[in-house]
Amino acid sequence: MSDFLNQARALLGDAHVLTSDLAGYATDWRGVFTGVPLAVCRPADTQQVAALVTLCAAHGPRREHRSARRQHQHVRRRHA
Repeated sequence: MSDFLNQARALLGDAHVLTSDLAGYATDWRGVFTGVPLAVCRPADTQQVAALVTLCAAHGPRREHRSARRQHQHVRRRHA
């Protein structure tokens, strides 16, 4: 994973790839889902988002945007 982090830092800059003090990112907004994030990446624009998604696909780490969880929960409840 250090190769992934090095490439993410090269892509986004060191200040935009967080690897410490991630406790605030480990639980979803309702406090239901928890995990241990490897890093939090904060792209500055859509080009960086696209490049980061490509990087993730090449390395295989799980990625999920916080708002995607909310939308998924809403869809699941609506169809249940």
